Amino acid sequence: LFLASIVIVPVAMFYLLRDYDSINETLLNFIPLRHRQRVLELMGEMNQVLSGFVRGQLMVGLIMAVLYGIGLFACGTPMSLFIALVAGLANLVPYLGLVLGFFPAAILTFMQTQDWVILLSVAGVFAVVQILEGMIITPRIVGEKIGLHPVAIMLAVLLGAEFFGLVGVIIAVPSMATLNVLFNHGLKQYKLSSFYTS
Repeated sequence: LFLASIVIVPVAMFYLLRDYDSINETLLNFIPLRHRQRVLELMGEMNQVLSGFVRGQLMVGLIMAVLYGIGLFACGTPMSLFIALVAGLANLVPYLGLVLGFFPAAILTFMQTQDWVILLSVAGVFAVVQILEGMIITPRIVGEKIGLHPVAIMLAVLLGAEFFGLVGVIIAVPSMATLNVLFNHGLKQYKLSSFYTS
């Protein structure tokens, strides 16, 4: 199921991104003309938040690549910089960076050193970077890009994993960001209403 998700999710995302404009146009045709401008503004704001999420994820991937590179280089792992770059950027899909980075790094390091202690050091590098990513890097950087508190991001990821597994982890933060935009607009409308002002 895990491997199937890794293959299916990127393929589905490719087709959604390719047909993004036509899907938007089709959906807009269902919206009454008097509400269309407001919906377009709302969609524009959501698009801005989601593009901030993607930029934030790319920045997280690059930071992780640097951290992996430093750790693996210190362990004497062959091709450490290349493995670090692949592992960091592949982290855009949760856990994929760990799979694509750790196993090659562990195998190459053990083949070169034949030392179990250094192999454990490589495992430690990946464990520490993953902890830093989950607890500090992603909540701080992605949270700033999309306007969510770090605790909200951590809760979104945990709930997504609990209810929807890997797919939930992938869509948790962008979904939370989209809901946050809708909530803010709803709150603004509520504060402009006669119920609130009177």
